[in-house]
Amino acid sequence: MKNIFSGKFKHYRRVFCVIALAALAVFAACNRHDGNSGLYLGDPSADGRRINSVPANNLEAAFNYVNENPGTYTLLIDRNVNTGGLTLNSASELTITGTGGMRTVQYEGSIFNPLLTLNNGDATLVLGEGITLRGIQNGRDVLVSVLSGHLVMREGAVITGHRTYLGVGVVCINGSRSFFTMEGGEITGNYSEDDNEFASGGVFVQLNSTFIMTGGSITGNMRANLDHPLMDVVIHGLTAIRNSSYHGGVIDYVIPVDWTSVD
Repeated sequence: MKNIFSGKFKHYRRVFCVIALAALAVFAACNRHDGNSGLYLGDPSADGRRINSVPANNLEAAFNYVNENPGTYTLLIDRNVNTGGLTLNSASELTITGTGGMRTVQYEGSIFNPLLTLNNGDATLVLGEGITLRGIQNGRDVLVSVLSGHLVMREGAVITGHRTYLGVGVVCINGSRSFFTMEGGEITGNYSEDDNEFASGGVFVQLNSTFIMTGGSITGNMRANLDHPLMDVVIHGLTAIRNSSYHGGVIDYVIPVDWTSVD
């Protein structure tokens, strides 16, 4: 009898050890850096210099550094990250790219603030390949706010999962020095609880701002208005699309407010 229990104990111990080792391997894989993640001055594929004082996958530290040291930077992310609100307010160009697969930047900040804000007319923020911006379900603001500066979205970037009680969409471009160029990527699966006639679940282009779309898609963004629940882009005002077009991409539903033709 003693030998039987002893044999069972050894068997269960081996099983436990195998499970524990497997769990550790999964944890290590999920948290492993590819060796290239971090903030770079310039292009890391060329002669870019890594900024060693900025920890890998720390977006807040990266934005703080770029704001204090204007220049051209690339931020490589090799894991999913949670972050509070981030603002680019220096005359810098910052490209955010995922490495080793699609990486999600999950917003976990105040419901009253955006995940990303551009607030410098000479700033450029590029959402590159392998990056998904994911919002929250009880937002009281947009996910991306361009007060001044240039937002660029490229193939392989995604903005999704934001539910807001405002009618100005998940991306709002607001001001004469505010630009959004969509070269590729997807804006999809966002929702506005506002039932206003001109509310948008996707992109809201305010008066005097500029939206250029040459690729990508803006589809499947909804609002609470029951007459027209599907609403991807709202263009507000005649001068909102000055020198702009949205040819080359795919949009499910556009409403131009006080504007009667499309180039």
